[in-house]
Amino acid sequence: MHAGFKYYVARALKPVLAWAAPEDPPVQPSAPPSPNAPATPREIVLEPDGKVHPSPPSSNDIAVADPNVICSKEAFKLDPLTGELIECDTDDTEAQLDMAAIMLPGSEFPKEARQFGVLFNRGVLEGWVKQPSPCCGAASIAGAVNCIRGVVRGTGEGGTSVASGTSDGENDRVLLYCCSPGSIVARPANTTLASLVLFARAAMSEDHLSVLSLMADILREQLEGKRASFERTYAPIEQLVESVVANLKEEGRSLGGKEKNGAAQGAPKKVLLRIIRECVSKVVEERTEAGGKAGDEVGGDVFDVLGRKYEEEKEATGGAADGAADGAADGDEEEEEDDNDNDNDSNNDENKKKDDENALMVFDFTKPAKKKVPAKGAKASPSWKGQLLEILKKMGDVEKVTAERPSTGPFGNWGIISAVTRVSEGDEKWDFKAESVLGKKMAGKAKSGYFVLSKKDGEVERGLQWSGIRNMFGRDDSVLLSHHKNHYALIFAIREWRNGDGSWVRQMLTARKGQRPTTWVDFEEMRDCYLGWDGYKMMCVTGRKL
Repeated sequence: MHAGFKYYVARALKPVLAWAAPEDPPVQPSAPPSPNAPATPREIVLEPDGKVHPSPPSSNDIAVADPNVICSKEAFKLDPLTGELIECDTDDTEAQLDMAAIMLPGSEFPKEARQFGVLFNRGVLEGWVKQPSPCCGAASIAGAVNCIRGVVRGTGEGGTSVASGTSDGENDRVLLYCCSPGSIVARPANTTLASLVLFARAAMSEDHLSVLSLMADILREQLEGKRASFERTYAPIEQLVESVVANLKEEGRSLGGKEKNGAAQGAPKKVLLRIIRECVSKVVEERTEAGGKAGDEVGGDVFDVLGRKYEEEKEATGGAADGAADGAADGDEEEEEDDNDNDNDSNNDENKKKDDENALMVFDFTKPAKKKVPAKGAKASPSWKGQLLEILKKMGDVEKVTAERPSTGPFGNWGIISAVTRVSEGDEKWDFKAESVLGKKMAGKAKSGYFVLSKKDGEVERGLQWSGIRNMFGRDDSVLLSHHKNHYALIFAIREWRNGDGSWVRQMLTARKGQRPTTWVDFEEMRDCYLGWDGYKMMCVTGRKL
């Protein structure tokens, strides 16, 4: 049985079996937190500057100094066992605050405004999905799909968030999100134990776990393709992979481990290159001491093949010390790591290529930028090393997505588009698709509906961009999803007003971390973010009922 499938079934069956036991007493719903309740001593607050700061003792969810911040308790939780700061939505109820308090700046109309307008998407407000870990990509997709399908969140036993269905039949109530394992409450009437597993699978089709399962499948298919390509050219690598994983474990590392901020639990390129060389050299030496010589047989296994590659490399470098050429494989630069979502977007050529398939064709006659010149003495990375590193990295990506605290960090915009396509393929009633609609210019096939940003844009261009996004937001078949600063989050509402001096204020209600609507962000800040990196973009998920 596939490891990812076992993980998925375990998460699906546990709540089903707990739900099916009639002798279990009902769990009483917990009382909603009081708006005036003081913050917990270890509350974590994400300020508008994007940094984490301990909250002041008097802070709470409602009273905040910044009128653009709806909720000051941001999406972080401290692990009591490890002390690790986990990016996740809080346990607070998803129920919204007073709509006027959410939609109006400081709960009132701007005093200097000559014109004022606000649009909100109630479907997104009632259908967004909590992320229990750094899996914002999966959670935001689930929330967008729920909104388009018209799934409305209700409250069941234990405060578990569920979705009340439309009018497709008596068994149309489906699970939107389990706040805790073992808490499924939206059980259809007259459901037998034999049918619970099938119902659980249907129920999971709209939460972050089912989307994560689809995203893991995408990575596994990529991994299988890369591995098959390498093995056709060189040799099967199973034994080498086992040795590399074992050596990483001895050093307290893993392929999917964390590396940022001094964690030193991951597998950066330089570490992998060193361990691969050590594993190959050890086997070759053992075989030589036993009376044989690596590579005597035609072809040989992976250790024989790579042993010869290292010998060829040594001869080409004039007998340089072992490992001297490994630095060229990554340009003598450490791999960029980020334990938040989308940690691999910026250095993933495959992601960029897939993003370009959804891109706008542009013509730029300016002088092309100079290519990066390798460090003096650095040599091009041998093809086999690059391929092997990609395979190991992809294995680490699968680990991240299927971990106990899953992360969608390995996915760029291409992953969002691919995952939405997978959701659509598994839905007989809806056709879904996702595409980029706002960001920097991209090479590729021309596509209408994409707004190209430039630092040279004036007020007219900015106004047209805003109007285009506002029109998309107002459609009943679409949901806007923003990729900003290592995070994916939905757009819940937009508002704008014109001051007495003629200046415009344009804002979007979204989340800097987590999925809860927390902050009104200026459109200019969003523009600056998108202009800062090609991968940051506004995306649009659309759905059409079949």
